[in-house]
Amino acid sequence: MKKLFLLLLGIFFCAFSLMAFGKRDSECVTGYINYYGNAPFAFPGFEAVDGRVFALKVKKGSSFTVKDIALKKGSLLELTGKIDTSALNGPDVLSDGVFVVSKWKVISE
Repeated sequence: MKKLFLLLLGIFFCAFSLMAFGKRDSECVTGYINYYGNAPFAFPGFEAVDGRVFALKVKKGSSFTVKDIALKKGSLLELTGKIDTSALNGPDVLSDGVFVVSKWKVISE
C-alpha cells in the first residue's frame, strides 16, 4: 500500500511539474504601433517597450481589425493575445514573430 501511494504521489508530482512549464494561453505586451516595409507595401507592426517587435494579426471572430489598432499609432497600447513564432522569416513577419491580438486597450494617448 505504501509503495502504491508513493508511486501515485510521484506520478502526480511529475504531471504538475510538467504543467508548470507549459505555454501560457495568453500574454500581455505594452508598446507602440510602427509601420514596417516600403510604400505601397508597408504594414503595421508592434514594438513592445521591452524591445521585441511583432507583426500583427487579429483573432478570428473579433469585433475589431488590425486597421482599428493601427489608427492608434502614437498611443501607448496594451495588447493581449498569443505569440505565433511558426512563420518566422516569412513575408510581413518581424523578428519576434506574429502577435495574434484577442484584446487591446489604449493606456495613454
